[in-house]
Amino acid sequence: MPRRIITLCLAASLSVFALLPGTIGSHGVPVTLAAGAFVPRFGVEPLGKAPQAGARTVPTWGGSFTYNGTTYPYRMVGTDPAAGSATTTVLTEIVPLRVVFSDGAVYDGSTKTDATVASPVFQTAGFTTGETQYGDAMQRGNFWTNIATTSPDWHVLLAQPTVLPTQTITVPSGQGMESPAPGNGQTIGLIDQHWFSTRLQNMLGSLHIDPTSLPIFLTYNTFTYTPTQCCTLGFHGASPVAAPNGSGSVNGNGNQRINTFIFAAYMDPNLVPAPFSDIQDVSILSHEVIEWMNDPFITNIVPSWTTALTGYYYGCSPYLEAGDPLVGVDFPVSVAGGTTYHLQDAAFLPWFERSPTSISLGGNYTYLGTYPSYSPSC
Repeated sequence: MPRRIITLCLAASLSVFALLPGTIGSHGVPVTLAAGAFVPRFGVEPLGKAPQAGARTVPTWGGSFTYNGTTYPYRMVGTDPAAGSATTTVLTEIVPLRVVFSDGAVYDGSTKTDATVASPVFQTAGFTTGETQYGDAMQRGNFWTNIATTSPDWHVLLAQPTVLPTQTITVPSGQGMESPAPGNGQTIGLIDQHWFSTRLQNMLGSLHIDPTSLPIFLTYNTFTYTPTQCCTLGFHGASPVAAPNGSGSVNGNGNQRINTFIFAAYMDPNLVPAPFSDIQDVSILSHEVIEWMNDPFITNIVPSWTTALTGYYYGCSPYLEAGDPLVGVDFPVSVAGGTTYHLQDAAFLPWFERSPTSISLGGNYTYLGTYPSYSPSC
C-alpha cells in the first residue's frame, strides 16, 4: 500500500495556505496566497467538558490509560471493542453549503454530494482490516488485538447519509473573498472562520438535526481563515443545542442535547503544491471522520505531543486527534466501479498512550505504519 513521509519543519502554525503579509481583511479583494508556505490546517470546536450522564448524543463508550502515573480517560464513538462483537451505525446527514461571495462568485457544495456519498467514507471498499468503510477500517485496526481474538464482527459505521436541502450562505465583502490556489492557480473561496462558525451553529439549531446523528457540512473548494492564519480545510466539534420545541435543557437535568458535527471541504486535485498535493476529494472528510470517531466531544486529553516528521508542526497538542499527526500522508482506495479516492492515514491509540508496544494492526502506531514508535513529547 503506497505511502510517503513528508519532511518539512515549519513554525507552530495551523494554516493551510499561508497568506502574504497584509492580505487578511481585504474587503472582497482577491488575495494572493504564498505557494511556498503551504501547511495544512484542521481545527476543533471543543465541547469544553464531557456530556452529562443521560445526555442525548451519539453513542459512545469510555476507556482510559495511564502514563507516568497520570490516568487519561477518553470517550469514542461506538461500543467497547474488548466487550465483544457489536455493530454501531450512526445516522448521518450531509448539509451541502452553497457559498455566494459579494462579487457574485458561487462555490456550490451540492455539486459534490454524489461523489462524497460514493466515496469509501460511506461505501464498502477493500482495507487491510476488511471490506468496510474508511472510519470502521481505521478503528478496527486501532483495536486489532480485540478484533482478531474476541470481537471479529465489531464495527462502527456511518449510515448511508440523508442529503438535506442545500443551504445558501451569502458572504459579506468583509467576511470573505476569492484567491488563486497556490498549486495550480485555480480560484478558491475563503471565509472568515468566526463568522462561518457562527453560521454553522445557527444551522444546527434551525435544521433541528437530531443529536444522535452526525451532520456533515460540505463545501466545495471553500475554506476558512482567521485574522492571522489561512486556511482551515475542515474541523469537527460539539455543541449543546436546545430541543426543537424549546423543551429540555441545553445544559442539564438529564435532558442535555449535544450535537457533534463536521465541516469539510471537497477539494479538487492540484490546488496545493507538493508535498501536500495528495490532499484532494474526500481526504479532508476522512481526516475529520476518524477524529470524530476517536474524540467526538474534543474532551480526550492525552500526554502533549508534537511531530515535525510530516511537515505539519503543531507545536504542542494535548488532544487525541487521530488525523492531525499525519496530514498529507494519504493513500488511494477504489470503490466498486473503479473510482479512486484519497484517504488519510490515522494515528492509533497506542501512539498517544506512548505505549512501548502497540496492540494495533501489525503492532503499528498508524494504519500505514508511518511512525515507527509512539508520539514524541514536547
